[in-house]
Amino acid sequence: MNPEMIKTELLVIGLESTTRAQTVADDVHAQGETAHQLNLPGQIPNQTDSGTHLIVLWNWHPENDFQAMTAVAVSEAGELPEQCRAYRFSMCEYAVFPIAGQMPDLVEPWEEIGAWYPEGMDANTTTIRKYYDAQRTGEIWIPMEPHLKPELLDSGVDA
Repeated sequence: MNPEMIKTELLVIGLESTTRAQTVADDVHAQGETAHQLNLPGQIPNQTDSGTHLIVLWNWHPENDFQAMTAVAVSEAGELPEQCRAYRFSMCEYAVFPIAGQMPDLVEPWEEIGAWYPEGMDANTTTIRKYYDAQRTGEIWIPMEPHLKPELLDSGVDA
């Protein structure tokens, strides 16, 4: 499977936490519940792709802490809800893989990603999952810069 290649800069606003491999699924689920309770998508202006949300992981390591964020993509940060942070991922090329199935039974294409992954490239520490809420489907974005880290642009007062 050859992925679609997209080159873009990504500006995201959402809830961030520090997590570990053993708890990331529960932590991201809790972020999603909090975002829903606070109606965060309704509070964040300048969304570039309404009807979608992102799960962003960076500094990923199977044995150490890393960052997890439930977010939306925006064209500019603007004023943040008090629990949110804004990050910018610099211009980068991403390999985009479709996720099969529909929520809650999505099948992530990790076997295909592993077979495709460029030989000699460092293990990737950043992944972005993009979910299309109405269709209940999604994509996995793998940056071609394996250690891509975002720049913190702003934090809400309680973030």
